Amino acid sequence: MEALVATLFLGGLRVGEARAWHWDDVDLDGGRFSVVRAIKDRAGTIGDPKWDKRRENLALPGLLRDALTRWRTELDDGYTDLVFPDPDGLPVSVTVIRRAWARMLEHAREKEILPEDSRWLTPHSARHSLNTHLLAERVPPLDVQLYLGWQSEAGRMLTRVQAGYTSVRLLDTTTVARSIDRLYAAKKASQKKTVNI
Repeated sequence: MEALVATLFLGGLRVGEARAWHWDDVDLDGGRFSVVRAIKDRAGTIGDPKWDKRRENLALPGLLRDALTRWRTELDDGYTDLVFPDPDGLPVSVTVIRRAWARMLEHAREKEILPEDSRWLTPHSARHSLNTHLLAERVPPLDVQLYLGWQSEAGRMLTRVQAGYTSVRLLDTTTVARSIDRLYAAKKASQKKTVNI
């Protein structure tokens, strides 16, 4: 399940999108991917991604490409066109994903990477983390929105959903502090010049 977890954390796919992902949506050689379908309900109905936000021709992060390449070599060619199939060739079940996720959390707690009270984390939390970390790295909010399939009516501002996903505790406010220093240092310097004249 390493490749699936990498897809959630590095590709920002929702679980339903990852379950419906086809190899035709992934260009490992060209380093691109698309998200054009999702499993919509418990019956396995396949439709458009949430809010009909198809994401096409996105850059594939190198770490995700490596994980998917390793996964591809493990799958039998012609087995299925799904990236993450169950042994019967259908999309991997939510139960299998939840069990793998629980094992990953337990391992992280054992290694003291996560606190003991991290049981509330779900596979969808990976999407929240990616959003927060990209914003902390100063990736423009609009780029993050496009990558994750959101749309802001205001253009480059955070959407209501994106703002709700962002953990303010993890954002770095250094740029804000530096801007304040520059702003007020410039005013203070100009006031000194005025006084000296």
